[in-house]
Amino acid sequence: MSSALASDCQGTSTMFADQVEELVSRRIQELDSYLLRMSRSADLHAVSETLVDESLEMNGVTIELARRLNLLRAPILRLPPELLQAILVLASADSAAVSTTRPVPWIHLGHICSKIRHALLSTHEVWANIVFTPCHRPDITEELLRRAAGVPLAVRIIEASPEHLSKLAALHLHNAHSIVISVPSALDALLLSFAGTLASHLVNLDLDYDGNPPAQNRDRIMISLSRPLRAPLLASLRLHDVLITFVAAHLTELILTLGYLRDRDGQAGPTLLQMYDSLSLCTKLRVLHVHGTSKYLSASSREITKSIPLPSLKELDLEDTNDCILWLWSRLSIPSDATVNIRQVEKDAWPSPPHQARPQCSH
Repeated sequence: MSSALASDCQGTSTMFADQVEELVSRRIQELDSYLLRMSRSADLHAVSETLVDESLEMNGVTIELARRLNLLRAPILRLPPELLQAILVLASADSAAVSTTRPVPWIHLGHICSKIRHALLSTHEVWANIVFTPCHRPDITEELLRRAAGVPLAVRIIEASPEHLSKLAALHLHNAHSIVISVPSALDALLLSFAGTLASHLVNLDLDYDGNPPAQNRDRIMISLSRPLRAPLLASLRLHDVLITFVAAHLTELILTLGYLRDRDGQAGPTLLQMYDSLSLCTKLRVLHVHGTSKYLSASSREITKSIPLPSLKELDLEDTNDCILWLWSRLSIPSDATVNIRQVEKDAWPSPPHQARPQCSH
């Protein structure tokens, strides 16, 4: 604000304050005079109603002045609405990792003032990202879903997620931009829902059977898909003891680990081969990790030698038996400057869990 403009504003403020003081003083004198000579209760009631109306008017003026004061003191409130909404999106970015006791810590931003509250309620993306935050009250989940207003959701089913979130996920897989599921029972219930689904907004897909060896009396069931998941925007795909087929031309990262998967129906091998064939269309793939596939590829299936061109690959990480590594290596066509990490395991041995340190050999 220039000094001239500030001076004009201060002058106007002084005049305004003087006028308000004069009007209020005159009105108070009128009321005091009336109180001294009032005689009928009917008159008292009428004047009381008038006073209430005048008080509300004064409160309204005070609120409007306070709003202007906020605009002067907080530059963020003077930003265009779209910039304020972008800031709110960044402020809520880490909310997926919060505890169940405070699922929406940034909700207090809406208590600051009406402008931020309106911007927050209008920023549907922030609500879409927390619909699946663990919460044991379905009514709260429904309210978050309502505020998301159809914006693509971040579906996240973890150990702390209550059952109603798994049921809700089945209805909204097609409208998710990110899907993370790490609960075996939820995966068993939801995985078939991916078959043939067109996930137009999906960018990140992470399916994890938790990577722990199953109990002796419990099988780790693998569910493969006869119809591929179609995800034109999918960039990152992480599969742990799960196999799915897909069509994803924009895929840039594929992490596949098959450590404790039990193939009851004998479909793992064909599904795996179909997945490898799909990679031929993933010309933007930059990261490829493949661990523990040898148990599911028969000798006859490894006779297939169709090339898999990956012209954009920057990082290749293989952990498997020697014959399986050699077979996959012979199929891959990758740039000469790609980083390659290879770890050989004994035949029929389980791959070591990915969080454990393992010796690396770069070629």
